[in-house]
Amino acid sequence: MILPSLQDKESLESMRINAHLTTEQSKTLLKFGKLKSLTIEFASWNVVDLLPTWAETISRTLTTLTLYVRWVLSQILRFFFEPKFR
Repeated sequence: MILPSLQDKESLESMRINAHLTTEQSKTLLKFGKLKSLTIEFASWNVVDLLPTWAETISRTLTTLTLYVRWVLSQILRFFFEPKFR
């Protein structure tokens, strides 16, 4: 896995990851605290569960967050957020 080797790169501002990660792999994401742009594709539930905690870490620098989700997760998100946009 390449994530551990990238976590100490101070100049890393943008990341796009296939986030189908185990619980332990997901915890390495907490060490990326200076990203400006983040794209998460095909996130496992381990990553989704970690997002609120991680968001606190990167909220000072993050300007762009893109989530590319699977159909099932997309339907769950639509259920929660779609009524707000009507």
